[in-house]
Amino acid sequence: MSDSTNLYTFPSTSYEALAMLYTQNQDLKGKSVQEIAKIYYDAYYEFRYQTKDIKDKASKKISQKFNSVCLKL
Repeated sequence: MSDSTNLYTFPSTSYEALAMLYTQNQDLKGKSVQEIAKIYYDAYYEFRYQTKDIKDKASKKISQKFNSVCLKL
């Protein structure tokens, strides 16, 4: 038997946190639960999949700078 305890918290990723912040800052008066959920999930998927390109480009730039610094050493 394992003695470890797994605690799952929300938000557990930066995408979830950003989507929640986005949703909280919307005018939710008069919105149904389904409409609020759609706002959240639309924001989540936008952050999750649209920011991948941005992160990839940033990662490439960091790698290029790191490599150029290492070559100078």
